[in-house]
Amino acid sequence: MRITFQPRVVGFLALAALTLSACTSPAEKKQQQEELQLQLDQVTALSAEKDTLLQAVAENARLMNEINAEMAKVKDLKAGVSPVVGSEGGQQPEADQRAIVLARVKEMTERLNDAETRLAASQARIRRLNRQGDSLKTDLSSLETAIAEYQQMIATQRVEIATMSEQLASSEQELAALSVEKKELIDTVNAITDRSNTVYYVIGTKDSLKAAGIIVEEGGSKILFFGSKALQPARVLNEADFTAVDRRVVMEIPSPMTTERYKIVSRQNTDYIENKPDSKSRVTGGVKIASPEGFWAPSKFLILVLD
Repeated sequence: MRITFQPRVVGFLALAALTLSACTSPAEKKQQQEELQLQLDQVTALSAEKDTLLQAVAENARLMNEINAEMAKVKDLKAGVSPVVGSEGGQQPEADQRAIVLARVKEMTERLNDAETRLAASQARIRRLNRQGDSLKTDLSSLETAIAEYQQMIATQRVEIATMSEQLASSEQELAALSVEKKELIDTVNAITDRSNTVYYVIGTKDSLKAAGIIVEEGGSKILFFGSKALQPARVLNEADFTAVDRRVVMEIPSPMTTERYKIVSRQNTDYIENKPDSKSRVTGGVKIASPEGFWAPSKFLILVLD
């Protein structure tokens, strides 16, 4: 918006000179000089005030343009604010963008408050000028129109900022809800992972393990020394009777007596242990696991019987 003003001060000086030249009486001439000087001072003051007001309106115009530019940037940033749960650990890009948007919205609100203060001061000066002289009313009317337009711009921008703030608040709530869901999901996954990697072992004599219901003897009869009974894991095993370990961490099952031999009664895959068992599935000094996945695949229960 462009506002132009006519050079009334120059015209007023010319009129004053013509009026003084027409005076004949020294007293009248002096009186008119004083009156003209007073009017000239008033017109000069009004003109200066008009220039000050024009500068204020121009500054408001610049401020409005800056706010509009900032709002365009905020809209672009806001488009990138989505309640997407990022990878665990590290900084969240969405949180960074949201912080930038909030800072911009706060800055724009402060600028709008400043603009409203300036426009209010401009309006006050216009009212004062209107009371002081009629010669500037045309120009001041243009200024009032400009100020009214800027006030409308401020009102529109406040509505847009309020809408942005509501959207950001909604985004924050959604992000918080998803963060809770993510934590619950992570806890669930961790629990499942820990559970799937928990294995159990027990070491003992044949009699003690039979008495605990961990192993049983199955097979042929020993009558007349024909046949034999083989040791087998019980059909139902109680985890409480075993020692629980994490197969991702524990790579060796130690034995209480390192020089004794222990028979592996359970169904682990012995191809994946470092100290290979003998022909009777016996190992000396515990079990050193080469591949946890392969070793524990057939069964999560390891039973070692002192031979």
